[in-house]
Amino acid sequence: MSNGRSLFDSAGIRGYRLHPMYRTRLDLLARRSLLRRLRTIHSAPLAEVQLEGHQVLLFSSNNYLDLATHPKVVEAAITALRRYGVGAGASRLISGTFPPHVELEERLAAFKRTEATLVFGTGYQANLGLIQTLAEEASIIYADRLCHGSLIDASRLCKLPLRIFRHRQVSQLRRLLERDTPTPSLILTDGVFSMDGDLAPLPSLLAVAESSGARLVVDDAHGTGVMGRDGRGTVEHFGLKSAALIQMGT
Repeated sequence: MSNGRSLFDSAGIRGYRLHPMYRTRLDLLARRSLLRRLRTIHSAPLAEVQLEGHQVLLFSSNNYLDLATHPKVVEAAITALRRYGVGAGASRLISGTFPPHVELEERLAAFKRTEATLVFGTGYQANLGLIQTLAEEASIIYADRLCHGSLIDASRLCKLPLRIFRHRQVSQLRRLLERDTPTPSLILTDGVFSMDGDLAPLPSLLAVAESSGARLVVDDAHGTGVMGRDGRGTVEHFGLKSAALIQMGT
């Protein structure tokens, strides 16, 4: 506290009547410069954006190809909104799906050269749905230490044993697999790690997965569209194809 004001207040979030325990915790985060707050952007997510009255460079967007504002994409979205409205009304299984969703999944599968795809609203939702579904046939999850937080959250929600191996250290992953009783398992990694920009050693990871009977899940949110000869992602970049390989992309 200083001058009767909480650091939580000075972080730009005021007017909330919080339990003292929560306010103390939030003040601690503020002192450590760890308290995050929403910032309002008054423009499209381009390389330069209007952020709270300032023109700034945006380095944290994944709109690498500027598809978010591409005229053809915008026009297609407008056409779909006029025809189908702004809400589905219910889940696809309850009231049916729309032709654009079916076409999108079919075209994505063709683009990725996979058997099928399933579209989610966000990458976070995709990882939660994917990991929880695959975990029904698994007993242990192994994850790279720098995996995206959504993969870790999904793993913890499954309530399965979670083994973390050092970043890109396939040898440690192999030792962990050998130490555990042979059992169906999942190996999780990013394709391109968003914080460092380095690539996962996918050929080695896939070899370990296939030899141990595990499935390799690749979060390629930052590889799809930019990696590989035709932009199909890190799997194409390494020239991989396997029934043990499952991709997520955005």
